[in-house]
Amino acid sequence: MKYLGLLVVIYTLMVQESDQILWNTGNFEFFSYSPKASTEAEIPYMSCQTAAPLYVSATAKPTDPSLPYKFNLTILKVSLTSFVVKLERIDDSTGWYVSLNVAWSAFTRRPFIFRNTVIWLRDFSYAVAMQRQVAQHQCNEVGGKLVDISDKEMYDAVYNYVEKNFIFGNREDIWIWLGSNYDHEVMNTGMVVQSNGEAGYNGSWVVGYPNKKHYWHGLLVLIVSPGRNKTLSGMRNRSSKFYSCGNTNCTSLCAMKLL
Repeated sequence: MKYLGLLVVIYTLMVQESDQILWNTGNFEFFSYSPKASTEAEIPYMSCQTAAPLYVSATAKPTDPSLPYKFNLTILKVSLTSFVVKLERIDDSTGWYVSLNVAWSAFTRRPFIFRNTVIWLRDFSYAVAMQRQVAQHQCNEVGGKLVDISDKEMYDAVYNYVEKNFIFGNREDIWIWLGSNYDHEVMNTGMVVQSNGEAGYNGSWVVGYPNKKHYWHGLLVLIVSPGRNKTLSGMRNRSSKFYSCGNTNCTSLCAMKLL
């Protein structure tokens, strides 16, 4: 494992907390040389921690984006101060001598990943009355945002993740706020719009919803505790500014695109 000249840019999103999944994130730039189409390299975190992360996700790209080099990166080993990767050039079968940028995210536990998006509960047992901006803030604090649901497959995956991992205790159900909005003025049936502007999942509605009130743009999903009738669950639109989950409390479900 060799480094020829080195520039490090590191940034930390949040100090680890008991129910937090994101350990930290950063970039490591170095000159990489290999006479073959693959090699190994050790990537330091360049920060002091008391425990090693459980899981690391990373990508490698040339520092100069105009260069044609493309790489697959495989995590081989994770330790307290660094992680070891295998770099494999995929645009050519020859070696390289180039400055690389490895962007990485480290996690305190193995995350739930769906289509290159990390999804996690901000807390596994905490649920209170909260407006959407509060839930959004809780996710922003740990480097994420409220989850968007793009289609039925993702809806089922998100629902099953929360149902299996949230500790309901005596609760019969909980709500999660989505990052998406409901626009009742689009065509006759209305439209769900994700936070990135793309169309979202418009189905699995609670009976009587979606409601056509002009200010009910916020979206929630009701998740019932294991063993209860799932026909009671589903999506509902309410005011994202004023509604705070009513008698059923909310918990924050966060998401972050992998690098």
